[in-house]
Amino acid sequence: MKKVIILVRSAPYGVVTALESYRIAQAIGEQDTRVVLVEDGVFVGTFDQNPEAIGMHHMRKTFEMLEDFGPKIYLLDKHLADRGVPESKLTFGEVINWPTLKKWVDEADFVFNLT
Repeated sequence: MKKVIILVRSAPYGVVTALESYRIAQAIGEQDTRVVLVEDGVFVGTFDQNPEAIGMHHMRKTFEMLEDFGPKIYLLDKHLADRGVPESKLTFGEVINWPTLKKWVDEADFVFNLT
């Protein structure tokens, strides 16, 4: 089984990167896949979004279903703090720190860095 890390760096709306990371994670299949929300990607995991106001579907609901297919979702603690997002606003995923992310990237067979 290959270890795969998918880094999602962009906000959930305005570009298709977050949606494409979801599709990649789903398509990879039965691998040890970790989706890590970093930088503005951490906003994917918050519950206080209103995408309907701009005619978009809710990315949070899409990502919540992802773990049903096997990939696990994580959020980087520093980037949550940098953006003023408390853990109480998260609806899914586990918060991790830099040393953990670095270890995972070092051990991964593949890293997708989506900006």
